Amino acid sequence: LELEEVDPTRNLPNYALDSLTATDVRNFITREFESTMQVLEVLASGTIQTLAKAVCAKSKL
Repeated sequence: LELEEVDPTRNLPNYALDSLTATDVRNFITREFESTMQVLEVLASGTIQTLAKAVCAKSKL
């Protein structure tokens, strides 16, 4: 997936986000943003934009 193909308002399932990928995303979020999220929160977040807002709200940075 190229950066130009990413649309922050597009739903995450459109990017083939499954539970395994969501676990990888959650681990990245925890490591890079010190933000604890459940895999189900990542899957249910809707868009990249909504996920980013949730990460910021929970971040310890």
